[in-house]
Amino acid sequence: MKIVHVCSVTSRANGIKSVLKELSVEQQKNGAHVRVISLLPGEDSFIHIDSVRSFYKEICNNTPDIVIFHSVYYMLYVQFAIILALKKIPYAIELHGALSQENYKVSHTKKVIANILFFNRFIKNARSIIYLNNNEYDKSVVKNINPKSVIIPNGCSHVSNLKRPSFDGSPIKVVYIGRIERVHKGLDILLEAIDAIITSDCVNDVRFIFYGNAHESEQIWFKEQVSNRSSVVEYRGPVYGNDKDVAMRNANIFILTSRSEGMPMGVLEALSYGLPCILTPETNLGKEVENADAGWITSLDPQFISRTIKKAVVDYRQNGEYYRENALKLAERYNWTDIAKNSIRLYKTMI
Repeated sequence: MKIVHVCSVTSRANGIKSVLKELSVEQQKNGAHVRVISLLPGEDSFIHIDSVRSFYKEICNNTPDIVIFHSVYYMLYVQFAIILALKKIPYAIELHGALSQENYKVSHTKKVIANILFFNRFIKNARSIIYLNNNEYDKSVVKNINPKSVIIPNGCSHVSNLKRPSFDGSPIKVVYIGRIERVHKGLDILLEAIDAIITSDCVNDVRFIFYGNAHESEQIWFKEQVSNRSSVVEYRGPVYGNDKDVAMRNANIFILTSRSEGMPMGVLEALSYGLPCILTPETNLGKEVENADAGWITSLDPQFISRTIKKAVVDYRQNGEYYRENALKLAERYNWTDIAKNSIRLYKTMI
């Protein structure tokens, strides 16, 4: 099977880029011929195409069985879809959380106009809409435009040589790894929750370590917030490769209090390291983590998050190995090998 993925990523860390680097490799291991196109330059393993003419040439030279567009709001996607229609090549759209009810509120008027003029037709003519999980499907605003759907989750890789939790009386390390965005990632609410921790009896039992890149204004804001809470909070900037591996191995608990997500790669990666997670329902993984006893579900409320953190610290100290094993078992459900096999099977139903 010949598959073309189309995205818009650069050399910077990005969830869609991480997904496609892993998924494309596993799909090829399962016999597919896979090419990944990016509208933007910077990722050496992807093909940079930023014009209709170049895309037409690529499609004529390689003639894929199906094209998968990742995310939605790019005018080139609409133009590429016209070429695919002329060549009678089917396409599907993987939203990655882009058209959830919460995300649709951002720049709502612009999106409504853009949809009416361009994107509703693009969405309607797709062979299927690909959702990451049932929660994303339930929150989607495009089910009335295109009701055809499949579920293909994100995945994670096996991590070897993990150490077992050990407790020497030092504080529990709660780690955040992701973009520094006060609203989308709920960092404003999380910082308020940390304020409640600082004034509680739990203050000596926990430390918060943040990693991530940010736009300049967000970074200035976040560094100021951290400096006001430096007794329990550290911000160590972006982290990649081996340094990220070390950060995960040295942590005890992962936290994500987002207002909206598709299926966050950071959470899946944390689970693969045996890190139980504190999650809001809006991450779309909170309930699953809670049901697997691989973490704790909280809500978008500072006091509730604070109470959840306190409970997590106590639970982890009492039974860290139990939570670690459950996190690893949950991660195994999302191994890339099985997800790649299933994705190819589902793509074939769209042809």
